[in-house]
Amino acid sequence: MTAKAKLYLARFGILKLDVDAVEQLMRQNLITDRDLVYSAWARCECGAGLAHVRGAAFWCCSAVLSGRMITGGHEGVLPFSDYCIPAEGDASAPGETTRPAKKTKGVTRAAV
Repeated sequence: MTAKAKLYLARFGILKLDVDAVEQLMRQNLITDRDLVYSAWARCECGAGLAHVRGAAFWCCSAVLSGRMITGGHEGVLPFSDYCIPAEGDASAPGETTRPAKKTKGVTRAAV
């Protein structure tokens, strides 16, 4: 099965992804922001929010998963079984997320 097919099946909860499958997706630049679920508060050592790929059972640095940052100190793989980290959308963290803010195009501030 191709990496792209695995990602598609994981988006709908049909397939669980292991660390090797996620690494393969990262190498092929197939992970997009819509594939990530961000933590409500937890952050990596680099400052980026922790996230997990839909269908995976572990947290990792969102900057590493999305390919935005590879160097520097980062948290390793944090399995769900060992860490209780609330995700965005959890009832225990309503409205909280470490997802990066969306950039708006063409918005400028008037000079004062």
